[in-house]
Amino acid sequence: MADEINDKSSGQTLASSIKSTSSEGLGTLIESGMMSEEELDNLIQSEDPEFYGNVIGIAGTAVDGAELYEYEEDEDDKDPLWGRPNGWRKVVKKIFPYAPKIAKKIKRFRERLKWIFLSSFDIARKIIKEEFPRLGKILFTRLLKLRDELQKKLKIFTAWPLKKKIGFVVVLGVGGIITLLTFRVLTKGILPKEEDLFIRSLEPWAQITYVYDPNEKRELFYESGNASRNLVLLNKLIANIRPTGNSSSNPMLAIELFLEGTSSEVMIEVKDREPQVRDEILRTMEASRYVDLLDIEGKQHLSEEIRKAANHILTTGKIKKVFFRTFIMKP
Repeated sequence: MADEINDKSSGQTLASSIKSTSSEGLGTLIESGMMSEEELDNLIQSEDPEFYGNVIGIAGTAVDGAELYEYEEDEDDKDPLWGRPNGWRKVVKKIFPYAPKIAKKIKRFRERLKWIFLSSFDIARKIIKEEFPRLGKILFTRLLKLRDELQKKLKIFTAWPLKKKIGFVVVLGVGGIITLLTFRVLTKGILPKEEDLFIRSLEPWAQITYVYDPNEKRELFYESGNASRNLVLLNKLIANIRPTGNSSSNPMLAIELFLEGTSSEVMIEVKDREPQVRDEILRTMEASRYVDLLDIEGKQHLSEEIRKAANHILTTGKIKKVFFRTFIMKP
């Protein structure tokens, strides 16, 4: 075969011509079917062993010393949505290349959540389906054993004589009383703590506490305008007043008023002599005219007349002011 492919005109062997050929020529020779790769290796080895050894050495050095990389298909290319995206995904991938990886991580996260949910659901279903009946069976068995034990103890107790039964009940009661007493002693002591039956101060319940300084100048309580005064209420004073042109022939006045005195003694006297005080006030009301009581000045004049009428009969003090609580006129 070697004789057939020798180039007789030039006197060169195929191995010599192979040395000068390019990789494209070798590929064409093999692809054309003129010889296989194995036949080519055998031919080169027989024609030029030195060249064949150099080629093997170069190949071994490249394999032993160089890092060999294998092409791995990009995981994004496997994704039917992001491998060859169309529409808006194509625009997003071009602007933001990491979008496919983020979408993949989100997908994996959703799958993990789904797996956790399904696993938890399977575990719960297994517990409900298998563990609950087992626990219920165990509890029911123990309740039956407890019932049997109680029945045995009850039979033993009923077989006792009457004196032994009474003694057992007494011992049981004494034990319960001792237990209660021990618990009370440990929690509250042997004797109850002494409690003060009187409230010495309202300070513990006060929201704000003020410290009183006796040397500080303060306004006297009874002289303060905000303090409660010596007041007495006289209610339901009704009298006919004098008619005028803008009223009927029989107008009426009904009032309730407070009398403020200069001291507590005069207030006591007003209460003691209330009928006389009321009579003086009613007479003063009857002397008033309907038209005069329509304005504020007339009401103030009536209060002053009532104050004078009350002071006319009082002996322990005076009335300082008169305050109307109710003032009703009927024309």
